[in-house]
Amino acid sequence: MITQEQAEALATTKVQEYVNACGCNNIEDVGNALIKLLSVTGHAILATQGQEIAVAMVEGTARHLAKPKFSKPYKMQAVN
Repeated sequence: MITQEQAEALATTKVQEYVNACGCNNIEDVGNALIKLLSVTGHAILATQGQEIAVAMVEGTARHLAKPKFSKPYKMQAVN
């Protein structure tokens, strides 16, 4: 398996490619495309790791995103 850093870089690239391939017209389209990707990813974890682990992973990610350091507005940038 590649390193965690390599996996993150690869995932970032693939998410950017996915959003671009979706032909999003605005930020709402990007959100809709990303929630679909999140849902499919959750189902993939469920299929390979089981429900208990899948739920724990998704909830852990949600707890991480809920941290105060992520509460500041992000600078919106085009990915293409």
